[in-house]
Order: sequence, then structure tokens, then C-alpha cells
Amino acid sequence: DIDVGVRRSGDELNAWKQRDPIRRLSDAMIDASIMTKEEFSELRYKIDQVVVAAKNQAGNAPWPESDRMTDYVYKAQSNNRGNDA
Repeated sequence: DIDVGVRRSGDELNAWKQRDPIRRLSDAMIDASIMTKEEFSELRYKIDQVVVAAKNQAGNAPWPESDRMTDYVYKAQSNNRGNDA
């Protein structure tokens, strides 16, 4: 689990894998006959393809102009005292 900067024992890592919400959802949906294992695998593959395409698009996009570098990073100030929607 070093990719996230945390060192865990094999047992601890396996315990956390059992708590994985995506795995738990897929198991619950399969157990409830909402989806088959194959359907869930196909859905997971399609989602992975969307993520890869978005990553590639972002990687190929031009860098923003320096004066726009922080656009969409910080929320603009408002005078609504927390009432803005």
C-alpha cells in the first residue's frame, strides 16, 4: 500500500480490502440478483475506460495561462455569509 504513502502489514491490508465499498456493493448486488458477476465486471470495465479516456484528455490538454492557473481551485469570495447556492 506504499502508493498512498502508508505502510501496512499484509493482514491489515487484507482487512481493509474486505471493507472496500465498491467490493461490498458489488457483492450485495450480486447476492441480491440485481447484477451478475459478469455484468458487474463489464460495468467496471466500462467505467475504467471512461476514467482512462478522461486521464488521457487531461494529459493532452494545454496548460492554462498563468493568470488562470488557480481558476476552479478556490471558491470566489461572496458577501452572502454562507448563503450562496
